[in-house]
Amino acid sequence: MGNKILKITLKFFITLVFILTTCISYTKDHKQYKAYDKLFNSINKKRYGLSKSNINATQNPFALSKTMEYKKEKKKKNDTNNTIKKAEPYNLIGIISDRININGKWYKIGDVINNYEIIKINNHNAILQNGDKKLELRLNKGKNGVVIKIN
Repeated sequence: MGNKILKITLKFFITLVFILTTCISYTKDHKQYKAYDKLFNSINKKRYGLSKSNINATQNPFALSKTMEYKKEKKKKNDTNNTIKKAEPYNLIGIISDRININGKWYKIGDVINNYEIIKINNHNAILQNGDKKLELRLNKGKNGVVIKIN
């Protein structure tokens, strides 16, 4: 019988310890949950911003203003009326077969560049013609000049 009382007491003691630890951990967690609840409640408050009328009244920061557009148009008109465009000099950069590279663009016989038609392409030069005027563009040799012959 003494053994039975010991077992019951032991079970009671273990159950009591379990209940106490659960209660203690609940109170600690409960305090932590209260802190989180307080934080969430502060975030959850309704925020007030601009009204729709204020938003509609603001200007688009990415759109040009009327004064900027006017200045841009005015500048374009002045540029076309007052200045004469200088023709870009023709630089013969490369020759490959029946194609030439002038100022970074590739052309062939018959193509027109600023009223000059390409009439002939040789190994080291190209001839352009505008009416009676003829231009001979020569391939610059030196450090950068390279001639590629295809047989």
